[in-house]
Amino acid sequence: MCCALRAGEPWRELLRSLGRWLEAHGEELTASFLFETWLDCGGELEAVREPLRRWLAEHAKTTNARFIYRAWLEAGGELELVREPIRQCLRVHARAQNITYVYQAWIKRGGELELVREPIGKWLRTGPTPTQARIMREIWLKAGGEESAVTLASTGEQRPALSSKRRRRRYDHPPRAPLPQTSAQSPSPKET
Repeated sequence: MCCALRAGEPWRELLRSLGRWLEAHGEELTASFLFETWLDCGGELEAVREPLRRWLAEHAKTTNARFIYRAWLEAGGELELVREPIRQCLRVHARAQNITYVYQAWIKRGGELELVREPIGKWLRTGPTPTQARIMREIWLKAGGEESAVTLASTGEQRPALSSKRRRRRYDHPPRAPLPQTSAQSPSPKET
């Protein structure tokens, strides 16, 4: 379908096929793949709004839903449709590594920070990668989030949970000391 959308296939023909498929299968878990593809490829929001609302009523907390939230928000969909389903999802999946795409899409779309503040704190305690942490920190602060929301208490001191400092990469480390010579490389007692 995405190829057809990008190739400029007539919308009317695609909409009829989409409508028929959603009538028959729109509430199945696997419909998430169609919703995500449609949204990622620039399909009309109106064409999937109501079927998606029904799908979310059944599957808001599933792993598949996380991808739909991101796609819906990035496609410019209204916050109201996904606000409560996202809240339900975050109660279950706040610590998941790839939930960051939901956090980022919600914040970038202008969603209220309060909805994701506590779940992001939980996610931070799972030990995100330095890149994930840096990106989240930048998005959070750019949206007007307070610095204190991206810090964690650790042994009585405050340390940034989303450090703005770049961590050393393996190739930044000093070279290792030379390895000791093996018996094949060291001179034999006869040669000395």
